[in-house]
Amino acid sequence: MAATSSGHPHTIEILKPNGEIDQHEGAYQWEFADPAARDRPFNWSAAMEHLYGPKPRPEHRTEPTGDIGGLVGFLANAQPGERNNSLFWAANRAAEKGLPTDELLATAVSVGLGEREAARTIQSARKAGPPA
Repeated sequence: MAATSSGHPHTIEILKPNGEIDQHEGAYQWEFADPAARDRPFNWSAAMEHLYGPKPRPEHRTEPTGDIGGLVGFLANAQPGERNNSLFWAANRAAEKGLPTDELLATAVSVGLGEREAARTIQSARKAGPPA
């Protein structure tokens, strides 16, 4: 859409980045590049996303479920600096349930833990047993 001057005069206010308001006298009429767009409601969400980018999504942490997939997802979403502790926790839960830990090891490596370090963490979790 583009604004062109025509019709009755109106005051247009523009907020500048420094907080000042710039006022202009004039009349504006919207012209549509696509004439069919005149019949559709304006999509404000799309306009705001175009101007300001997508809204940040809230961090979503999935609680692990009773299968290895939930534990793998938990580990995959672990933040840097928390990955080794998350692996230990997930491996301990897998050991409690008798689940294999191959996918946990592969996920740990894919998120940046070294293979030897991850294997040792899984082994430590198996030895530690369930929490008291």
